[in-house]
Amino acid sequence: MRKMLENFMQIQEWWDWYWNNDKTLLITKDEHSKKDYTFEKDIIKIDWSHGYFVSNPVAGFYYTQKREGNFLKKLVKKNNL
Repeated sequence: MRKMLENFMQIQEWWDWYWNNDKTLLITKDEHSKKDYTFEKDIIKIDWSHGYFVSNPVAGFYYTQKREGNFLKKLVKKNNL
Protein backbone atom coordinates (compact mmCIF):
# COMPACT_ATOMS: atom_id res chain seq x y z
CA MET A 1 0.00 0.00 0.00
CA ARG A 2 2.83 2.40 0.87
CA LYS A 3 4.53 1.85 -2.49
CA MET A 4 1.24 2.45 -4.25
CA LEU A 5 0.87 5.84 -2.58
CA GLU A 6 4.54 6.96 -2.59
CA ASN A 7 4.27 8.88 -5.83
CA PHE A 8 1.38 10.65 -7.44
CA MET A 9 0.55 8.86 -10.70
CA GLN A 10 -1.86 9.59 -13.48
CA ILE A 11 -4.75 7.11 -13.48
CA GLN A 12 -3.48 4.98 -16.41
CA GLU A 13 0.03 4.86 -14.97
CA TRP A 14 -1.45 3.80 -11.60
CA TRP A 15 -3.55 1.00 -13.15
CA ASP A 16 -0.56 -0.25 -15.15
CA TRP A 17 1.52 -0.26 -11.97
CA TYR A 18 -1.28 -1.98 -10.04
CA TRP A 19 -1.80 -4.79 -12.58
CA ASN A 20 1.95 -5.42 -12.81
CA ASN A 21 2.29 -5.66 -9.03
CA ASP A 22 -0.97 -7.26 -7.88
CA LYS A 23 -0.09 -10.81 -6.80
CA THR A 24 -2.04 -13.48 -4.98
CA LEU A 25 0.07 -16.07 -3.25
CA LEU A 26 -1.33 -19.49 -2.40
CA ILE A 27 0.86 -20.54 0.50
CA THR A 28 0.46 -22.44 3.74
CA LYS A 29 0.34 -20.70 7.13
CA ASP A 30 3.75 -22.22 7.86
CA GLU A 31 5.28 -20.82 4.65
CA HIS A 32 3.76 -17.43 5.41
CA SER A 33 5.00 -17.22 8.98
CA LYS A 34 8.50 -18.44 8.08
CA LYS A 35 8.62 -16.45 4.81
CA ASP A 36 9.59 -19.79 3.29
CA TYR A 37 9.17 -18.88 -0.39
CA THR A 38 10.79 -16.67 -3.01
CA PHE A 39 9.21 -14.83 -5.90
CA GLU A 40 12.02 -15.88 -8.24
CA LYS A 41 11.77 -19.67 -7.91
CA ASP A 42 8.46 -20.53 -6.22
CA ILE A 43 5.90 -18.48 -8.12
CA ILE A 44 3.88 -20.26 -10.80
CA LYS A 45 1.97 -17.79 -12.93
CA ILE A 46 -1.70 -18.57 -13.49
CA ASP A 47 -3.62 -16.88 -16.28
CA TRP A 48 -6.34 -14.89 -14.49
CA SER A 49 -8.61 -15.09 -17.55
CA HIS A 50 -9.24 -18.80 -16.80
CA GLY A 51 -11.45 -17.63 -13.94
CA TYR A 52 -9.82 -19.39 -10.99
CA PHE A 53 -9.86 -17.85 -7.49
CA VAL A 54 -12.46 -15.16 -8.14
CA SER A 55 -12.46 -12.13 -5.81
CA ASN A 56 -15.03 -12.03 -3.03
CA PRO A 57 -17.13 -8.86 -2.87
CA VAL A 58 -15.47 -7.69 0.37
CA ALA A 59 -12.03 -9.30 0.75
CA GLY A 60 -10.13 -12.41 -0.23
CA PHE A 61 -11.21 -14.79 -2.94
CA TYR A 62 -13.72 -17.53 -3.65
CA TYR A 63 -12.73 -21.08 -4.51
CA THR A 64 -14.17 -24.58 -4.65
CA GLN A 65 -12.46 -27.89 -4.08
CA LYS A 66 -13.96 -29.26 -7.28
CA ARG A 67 -12.83 -26.45 -9.59
CA GLU A 68 -9.75 -24.80 -8.06
CA GLY A 69 -8.83 -27.92 -6.05
CA ASN A 70 -8.64 -30.04 -9.21
CA PHE A 71 -6.74 -27.27 -10.97
CA LEU A 72 -4.15 -27.19 -8.14
CA LYS A 73 -3.81 -31.00 -8.14
CA LYS A 74 -3.02 -30.92 -11.87
CA LEU A 75 -0.63 -28.00 -11.35
CA VAL A 76 1.24 -29.90 -8.63
CA LYS A 77 1.51 -32.98 -10.81
CA LYS A 78 2.62 -30.95 -13.87
CA ASN A 79 5.31 -29.08 -11.91
CA ASN A 80 6.47 -32.07 -9.83
CA LEU A 81 5.79 -30.22 -6.57
